[in-house]
Amino acid sequence: MENNTLFKTIEQLKETLTDISSARQQVTDTVTAYALTQKEIHSYAKHLKDIENALAELITLLQNNNTAIEQQTESAVSNLNRSCDQILNKTKSELSNATKKFTSDTVENINTLNRQAEKFNHIIDSANQLTI
Repeated sequence: MENNTLFKTIEQLKETLTDISSARQQVTDTVTAYALTQKEIHSYAKHLKDIENALAELITLLQNNNTAIEQQTESAVSNLNRSCDQILNKTKSELSNATKKFTSDTVENINTLNRQAEKFNHIIDSANQLTI
């Protein structure tokens, strides 16, 4: 009878370890997704820096020829500002979504790990009672 209970406990431990391995993989996947998000953020920052440099060059050109091309420049700057605003808004939105997803995944993974740890502790307690 004790052997049967011991085998059941061993099976429960195996299942718990499998669940913990699955939860660990979920955490790894979340960390990988976060790293990719960071890479995207860096890419957006680089593009924004390129836009800033282009604007600085444009300003320098305008200072040299402002009378002849004032109207064309105003239109170009306005279009560029709209484009920058769109990029900035899109970046903020995507970063917000990525942060929310990362937070949600992390909380879910922590909860899964906590449940698995509780289950594991319960099985260990059951195993300890068998040895008493």
